[in-house]
Amino acid sequence: MIQFMLGDKLFIVPHTKLPVIRRVLDLGMGTGAWSIAVARSYPSCNVTGIELVPHLLPAEEDQPSNLEIQVDDLNNPFTWPVDHFDFIQSRNVLLGISRPWGEYMKDCTRILRAGGWLQFIEFEWCLKTDPPNQIPKGSAIHQWNTYFSEAMEDREKPRNLGEPSRLNHHMQGAGLTDVSQRMLRVPLWPWSSSRITTSSPDSLADSTIVPHENDIADKFSGQVTLSLAHLSQYMITTYCGVSLNEFYILMASVRNEIEQRQYRVYLPL
Repeated sequence: MIQFMLGDKLFIVPHTKLPVIRRVLDLGMGTGAWSIAVARSYPSCNVTGIELVPHLLPAEEDQPSNLEIQVDDLNNPFTWPVDHFDFIQSRNVLLGISRPWGEYMKDCTRILRAGGWLQFIEFEWCLKTDPPNQIPKGSAIHQWNTYFSEAMEDREKPRNLGEPSRLNHHMQGAGLTDVSQRMLRVPLWPWSSSRITTSSPDSLADSTIVPHENDIADKFSGQVTLSLAHLSQYMITTYCGVSLNEFYILMASVRNEIEQRQYRVYLPL
């Protein structure tokens, strides 16, 4: 889904600024789709993918020979040498990172060679509307937002769901330059005839054309809504005193409100 939103680009970097790709690191590789695509697109490049959950990893027969996969926890300090990678991607690790984000960013910067690029892609797990602040306080969507935020804060090692909006701050704090941050909207139901807007006037990579919001909703709205349920079930039922049946009712109400299109709901990326 994310690659589709980015116009099927592997790198959110203008081609004129993309370094020579020799070593690439994929932090939180998940199913390995991005790592595999990079390894196949750059056969002379060595790609390293890191993932904590083994069952997500691609089958061995699907792994290119220039892809190395390691099962590891990103909360541990990295052991690679300084200036080792030309390009590092970190994607969808917000809910798994318990160490301070500034520390994690500095660790990434330490192993990135001079002239290399660091690419962070994170969902901000809070449903929002366009125009802003249209979700009524008594709605199921508002309740889900409240529960999930409270659950993340009540953990032994709390997570701040607002960290994605501060990625540029962490990058600059780690000493990176030429920092740019953009926000894309993932509609949870088709609701717009306009193109995606970004929080920056800069173009996305080297093109101003990004997929149509309704195309994204048509392809992925069900997947995103299902992800919200899978992602939050344990957290909300464990930390918010919500029973499993109450959670199922809540998610059914969330989906119903989204499908009624009373307000234009999206998930920030």
